Amino acid sequence: MNIYTARVFRGALLTLVILINIPASSAVLSPSLENALYDNSVSGTDSLVSVIVFAENNNVPTAVDFVGSQSHISFKARHKRVVERLKSGHNDILEPIINEIHRMNPHTDIEQYWIAPALSFEIPLSRLDEIADLPGVATVIQDARLEYIKPVESSPLKTSSAVISDHLEAMNIPALWRRGLKGTGRLVCSFDTGVESIHPALKNKWRGLKGDTAATWFAPVATSAFPTDAVGHGTHTMGVMVGSTPSDSFGVAPAAEWMTAAVIDQGQTLSKTISDILGAFQWAVDPDGDPSTSGDVPDVILNSWGVPQSIFPPCDQTFSQVIENVEAAGVITVFAAGNEGPGPSSLRIPADNAVSPLNTFSVGAIDDVSLLVAEFSSRGPSACNANEKKPEVVAPGIMINSSYKGGIYKSMSGTSMAAPFIAGLAALLRQYNPDATVEEVKSAIIQSAQDLGPAGEDNDYGYGLPDAELAISFMPRPTHPPVYLDGYIVDGDAIADPGETFNLFIRLSVPSGDIDSLAGYLMTSADGVDIISDNAMFIFPLDIVTAMNVYPFVVHFDSSLIHGDEIPFRLALDLPFGVDYDTVDVEITVGRTPEGNLLTHATSRLQITVTDFGQLGLGEHSIYSAGGEGFRIDGSDNLLYEAGIIVGRNALQLSSSVRDSLGRGDHSDFKATNELTAGFSAMDNAFQSEATFVDIESEIPIPIAIHQVVTNYDDPGDDGFVILRYFIINQSAGWITGLSFGFMTDFDLDINGDNLGIHPDNGMLY
Repeated sequence: MNIYTARVFRGALLTLVILINIPASSAVLSPSLENALYDNSVSGTDSLVSVIVFAENNNVPTAVDFVGSQSHISFKARHKRVVERLKSGHNDILEPIINEIHRMNPHTDIEQYWIAPALSFEIPLSRLDEIADLPGVATVIQDARLEYIKPVESSPLKTSSAVISDHLEAMNIPALWRRGLKGTGRLVCSFDTGVESIHPALKNKWRGLKGDTAATWFAPVATSAFPTDAVGHGTHTMGVMVGSTPSDSFGVAPAAEWMTAAVIDQGQTLSKTISDILGAFQWAVDPDGDPSTSGDVPDVILNSWGVPQSIFPPCDQTFSQVIENVEAAGVITVFAAGNEGPGPSSLRIPADNAVSPLNTFSVGAIDDVSLLVAEFSSRGPSACNANEKKPEVVAPGIMINSSYKGGIYKSMSGTSMAAPFIAGLAALLRQYNPDATVEEVKSAIIQSAQDLGPAGEDNDYGYGLPDAELAISFMPRPTHPPVYLDGYIVDGDAIADPGETFNLFIRLSVPSGDIDSLAGYLMTSADGVDIISDNAMFIFPLDIVTAMNVYPFVVHFDSSLIHGDEIPFRLALDLPFGVDYDTVDVEITVGRTPEGNLLTHATSRLQITVTDFGQLGLGEHSIYSAGGEGFRIDGSDNLLYEAGIIVGRNALQLSSSVRDSLGRGDHSDFKATNELTAGFSAMDNAFQSEATFVDIESEIPIPIAIHQVVTNYDDPGDDGFVILRYFIINQSAGWITGLSFGFMTDFDLDINGDNLGIHPDNGMLY
């Protein structure tokens, strides 16, 4: 690098001109690195810079080339071949570059990628030219910080759950739900700020609940083993894809499961950078590290992030090969266009890319009432080619109701809210045909679009607003139509209690509509379960895609089974289209799952289980055996058949946690406001638990709260009792009169020595 200076005199003015001669490198440097080189040369200082090096790949067949004409093989076979190819295809290209970098700086920590021939590391600016001049290096970019596409407006919802709106109707999503297409068996992924995994609308859909959490949660700087979201943006976009509550399905694919990569701002000081995105794409394509498995691979990745065009030059290709390889492996990518409209060519990178008509599929936002494009929605054409129109399609993006961090719900606007509608639709189309290629799914979405704005494809609306039901008609029919579980019914009171024999009806869905009838055989290996009648027929009337078994399966649950347990069944089906059989897994819940927490107090002499919903015991052979220890003393079996509290003012205003009028003890009117917590007291070495609950499940609740405190000691002489205290708290503004409190117990007493009474000195029941 040579620096030349010249002084030019103009009267009394002195102008200093600095000419910097930076030799041309064989590799392309990103503008930010060019600027850093300039600043470094002027200041004379040297500093470390984080870079990503992309190697030349001219003479090596890409994953796209490799899959080639094999587009109609199964998803599993395609995924395996592509990932194995990617993992073995770049070593010869990258190894010489790595050796040279280590020669320059022996202690450089280098991250190597296989999703594209790339490396990330830190290097002194003074060595940047040498890196760029290395044989095989194509591009050197700064490992720049990324940001999510922030909503243009948001407001909390006043209700406790999101309210279903016309947004789903605008895309005709409910028409697919009526065909049994709700996302069953599909997996969606987001690259965002994370997801609040305990949110009521999302918590039961996280794939990590089934096993390998590392294969469902990617967070380079997070320490939590469970998905979190400090910002709320990722929780909102995930809700648009899959969110639902017992009373409302507001997500496009409410039966789908989710995984997420927290690779955008998490409200922390640590930056999330391009290398994090590369790592996330690599993880998402093979989450468990085994190319031969595909059940862990998402159908679609939602990308509600983008690089502002000021960081990269127009039509930057940093992510092009990465996205091509991801989609060659069968994973659909969907990008939010950006909120930098309404000017032309305002899409973010890589959403503005136009390598092919389907690659880098971007989504703009419209008002689904007026069907007008949102003012903020980024517009085309692509910066790569003024003739290439962008975005591909549009979706509702104005005040979209969905989940948000903190267990609440918000209404938000932006293309980040529009893109999840398309990603969720892609999951529904994959349920219809799990082996459909990325191109087939995207083409079906485009072909179904209602033209908006100027006639034909344009730079405001793309192809227009997709119609979900119409998109199905453009999908290839599945070779082997998949059969899905659509639900089950336990005859009678709808509860399969321990000790009960019941009729079981299973509802199946065949969204392709290609099946007239099926023969099913029910099996289980679970202990305590006897299938008395194990076979039945399923008849599908014309144009009906769901069916229930004509005659019931008959099942017996042993009395030893525990309430809340899930019993696995497998339904084997004789298929009519050249395949021997298919199977559908069904899990039947025993009795009722406890709607709260259990904790056992134990001393050297006794054990008793308490809850935060007013009941005690819940042990073996009790009226509600839900996994508790019941009450045991001196090594005895459970002696407590039932125990719980009752609070009432009259015959109508009565709240109870004990057996109901039918003699069942599995329902409590009380629900925790402060869940069970426990610990030892430093003062007297007592073990104490506390909980607060209210009678919200009662028909006519009483405006009180019950604060429960349970204490036990393990010192000799004090280890034979447990003290239960209940504090009644008036939550109303006035007096509560006529209130009675009851504590009901049903012990199995030994008539030779056990007794009940009230201690006269302190009024305690024993």
